[in-house]
Amino acid sequence: MGDSPSATLSRELLPQALSLPSLAALMDSGAGDALASTWLLHAAIEFTSRCNLRCVYCAVSQPDYVGSDLAPEYAFAVVQDLAKLGMPTVALNGHGETLLRDDWVAFARNVLDAGFQVHITSNLSRHLQDEELGVLARFHTIRVSVDTADPGLLRRMRRRVDLGTILANILRIRARSRLLGTTPPRFAASCGIYAQNSRLLSELAHLFQEAGFVKVDFWNYVPYATVPTAENALPVSALSIAEQTEVLQSVLRAMEILHRAGIEVTAAGDLLDALASRIEAASCRSEAQPDVRRDSAP
Repeated sequence: MGDSPSATLSRELLPQALSLPSLAALMDSGAGDALASTWLLHAAIEFTSRCNLRCVYCAVSQPDYVGSDLAPEYAFAVVQDLAKLGMPTVALNGHGETLLRDDWVAFARNVLDAGFQVHITSNLSRHLQDEELGVLARFHTIRVSVDTADPGLLRRMRRRVDLGTILANILRIRARSRLLGTTPPRFAASCGIYAQNSRLLSELAHLFQEAGFVKVDFWNYVPYATVPTAENALPVSALSIAEQTEVLQSVLRAMEILHRAGIEVTAAGDLLDALASRIEAASCRSEAQPDVRRDSAP
């Protein structure tokens, strides 16, 4: 990952790693090349791939999706080994919702007490208990999935989500940090772009500003199979070229709003390039069409 090497420790890798004496042994075995760095800075642990939501644009909503949990003995053991390596940062994230597990608080405390700077990706979609607030208040960064400021659209796309609950949880985590005398977590946002939300991004950018977010990542929605009995997200590529031009302008306006507010903003992958390329290609095709003129009848 360029100047920030990282390793993702998933359910698939950890049993293999922990069948050996330690992660150091894994590196020596040649099976752990991803960890064989003298300046590894970041590890991501997928504590679960289960999720409490069924967002229409996520693989979790597909009928053949099966989530699973990382066994606690693996999770706790790998934290100890990562601490021995002197790695500064651990992220608790993956394809699932970490806060769904009943034992997530104990595991997160273990990671925090080991001295790591802890990041998490969470949907923050349910009311948090006091014990959970106290743990999240100690995190460095909390990344939240929010793709529209329209509560109705958010509920239709992500199903079981209330925008007010997310925002209330953010405020409560910050308040708990101040009560504990710790630095409040940095809040970042992950925002998929699809047809239904693509021209509402300026309002969303202002919401991120008012809610105190410090980073926003926009990404291009690529569809899975249609989800029955739900309003499915429509990819931007399915829109007309005129509509895609409006989407590009909407994304750029939102990015400018965030930039002016001092919020770090990125357009991940080919979001902007793909839009611009399709618009340019359509323009070239249009220019290449012969100019056929019909003379008026005498």
